[in-house]
Amino acid sequence: MTAIVDSLRIFRYSVLGSTNDQTRTLISAGKVPPNFIVVASKQTSGRGRAGKAWQSMPGNLFCSFALAPSVPAIRLSEISLVVAVALQAAIASVLPFSSKPKIKWPNDILIDGSKISGILLEVMNTPGQDCSTVITGVGVNIVSRPRSLDRPSTCLLDFGYAGDAQSFLEILTGQFLSCMAGWEKNGFNSVRQAWLDHAVGLGEEIAIRCGNILQEGLFETLDGTGALVLRLPGGSLRTITAGDVFLG
Repeated sequence: MTAIVDSLRIFRYSVLGSTNDQTRTLISAGKVPPNFIVVASKQTSGRGRAGKAWQSMPGNLFCSFALAPSVPAIRLSEISLVVAVALQAAIASVLPFSSKPKIKWPNDILIDGSKISGILLEVMNTPGQDCSTVITGVGVNIVSRPRSLDRPSTCLLDFGYAGDAQSFLEILTGQFLSCMAGWEKNGFNSVRQAWLDHAVGLGEEIAIRCGNILQEGLFETLDGTGALVLRLPGGSLRTITAGDVFLG
């Protein structure tokens, strides 16, 4: 069987508005391989989920993975969790053993409750192509962290990491290729279990804001698509596909 991804070409830029936007531009121009990475030293208009601004501070990692896997469209959202598992493993590999990064649903990485990275998944449908391209933007605080956020944040430098964004990207890419190979060979269940093994809040009371609605309950598990399963106070289960999680 031919691997979905066995190598990734990297396009490097000094300054971009958004690595996700530049990835779209390259795909539209039609002169790129189906799988590649865009990385920028500086990003001026980075964004996170739900249109939130991502503070792109110098020295941190800003990149986007572009993938065009030949899988049913319903499975494309799984790639976000694949990247989250790869990112957790990459961060864990450069931290002291006592520091254990955790995944906050759906794909933020936290260390001791402080956010160190985020992921934004977008799907691009290109006319004339047999499959869609999944663009997964990744931001990692390497040497600095935002100090004006409502929620605490941290960076790898806080834990003694002496490398730079480029060296961390190499580690992340290796983990990503490994996780993609596992996803291809064993399906989503292996990724789902790895995600659950490092989940924060699993088996605990949490709250999830979906639009203007705040839903509270017990974080039961992930279902077979990566959606969060919440056990409500009355005992019934609710499946949630999007929202902001607040830990107890």
